Amino acid sequence: MAEDSFLLGRLRPQVDWEKDQERVGVLFSPFRNRELNPESWRDKDEFWRSAAGDWAKSGEHGPVTFTASHLRKLFALPDGAEPKCLDEVLARMGKEENRLIRKDRLMSQLDCSSSWWKKAARTVGGYVASKVWYGDVADPVYVWTDNLTRWSAEMAKRALAEETSSKVVRIGEGSVVLLLSHLISLRPESLSEEDWSLCLAKLVSEGYADIRDIQDERHVKMSKVTHDAMNDTDCAIVRLTSSTNSLKESVEQGERDRDSLNEKIKERLKAGHRASAKSLLLRRKRLEATLAKKVSVLDRVEELLSAIESAGENRDIVESYKAGQAALAASLEQNSIDDVLDLMDNLKELSEQKEEMSNALAGATSAVGSDVDDSELEKELERLLAGEKADEVLAQLDELVIADDPLPEDKNRVKAVAQALPE
Repeated sequence: MAEDSFLLGRLRPQVDWEKDQERVGVLFSPFRNRELNPESWRDKDEFWRSAAGDWAKSGEHGPVTFTASHLRKLFALPDGAEPKCLDEVLARMGKEENRLIRKDRLMSQLDCSSSWWKKAARTVGGYVASKVWYGDVADPVYVWTDNLTRWSAEMAKRALAEETSSKVVRIGEGSVVLLLSHLISLRPESLSEEDWSLCLAKLVSEGYADIRDIQDERHVKMSKVTHDAMNDTDCAIVRLTSSTNSLKESVEQGERDRDSLNEKIKERLKAGHRASAKSLLLRRKRLEATLAKKVSVLDRVEELLSAIESAGENRDIVESYKAGQAALAASLEQNSIDDVLDLMDNLKELSEQKEEMSNALAGATSAVGSDVDDSELEKELERLLAGEKADEVLAQLDELVIADDPLPEDKNRVKAVAQALPE
């Protein structure tokens, strides 16, 4: 058995698909009455649920949609035998688990029955109200909700990362408006167009995306925040940006034509065809006049664009001020002036209590030693003073040099030192 091409062999290598034919036969056969062997029935049901879940997790993001017939073919044995119980397992999973849901039920939950969604889907590839889009009763289309969430986030990430161009217009810091056809072109190769459009449906339903026609072209506004629908200002910015891009291209082409005429004029003059050179010079003058008008219009359009963007920034600033004012008012409502006055009175009372306690402690400290007689303190001071004088005399004695036959002046010095000693 070729394990490399056998999907179940890779997902469930613990099963001996070649030798354990009895177990393989049980797994691929229809479900029997559950009451006959409840444990075996649960094991078989869990086997196929986990196998389908592991297949959905394969790859970087995994598939978004699939049909039961498609999965049966993927899980078929090398001899072509398909699991006859898989449809029943998927039907139960669609009812009992949040990770799997039938596509028609999901679309009703996303509320994508409006006209914009039909237009968008027709642009993607015409899948609405078709078996390819919804499947049929016998073979419905299922959706892995976790994969749909991951791919939807990937769509928003790719759209918001696009740089400004003729197909992309940035609106502020967290939004971008781009052509629906350009958004479709951002689809990863591993994902089908149906799945990519389903991701768009999810983003629209959650408020992260909005679709609107501008100048007969379908545009999508993608935002980092929810419920940021495309308004008239956004449409005006898209139109003005489109006009700006067209004018820039026209001016650039006119400048190239002017340079080309200059070269031709020089060639005619060198060749001696003065009349022809004069005619070309007249054409260049008319072209330069047209260019000057286009540049003037371009300047006015860019100035208008800048004014609109500044107005948007000012609006954001005003909204921020309003939010700050509301927050401050709410904070002040929580504490009235009476509450503040009561708080200050309490603080003053506590401060006075603290001062009284400090004074009491200071009084207790000063009372320590108040019973000592003042005369005893004076005597102690005299003794300390006499001790210091004795230390000074001893230091002076250390400095004396005593000779064998003291000189009269040394005798006088010794006598003076002896008289200084305390009795």
